[in-house]
Amino acid sequence: MKRMHVMLVGCGEHSTENLIPSLIAIPSIEVKGIADPSTEAVAKALRWFPAAKVINHEAVTSNAIGEFDALVVAAPPQVHERVSQLAIGLGKPIFV
Repeated sequence: MKRMHVMLVGCGEHSTENLIPSLIAIPSIEVKGIADPSTEAVAKALRWFPAAKVINHEAVTSNAIGEFDALVVAAPPQVHERVSQLAIGLGKPIFV
């Protein structure tokens, strides 16, 4: 089975308490990229996804998004809009 490569944008409390455990429980999903302005949050996410590519939160661009099959966004509303528009423009599935 081909696994869906997902980028996780936002690695704070909501991600660590809810989204990451859910993503880990889905065998067909592999988190391959993470982005967050907090180096502490990124370090915590890397404990679950040590092979994930760390993307500077300011560098979440169409090029960066294009590397993944889908996105999960758990970030402030201002980030939702920008990242969602980029993902939609590329035809990428997105969970916000």
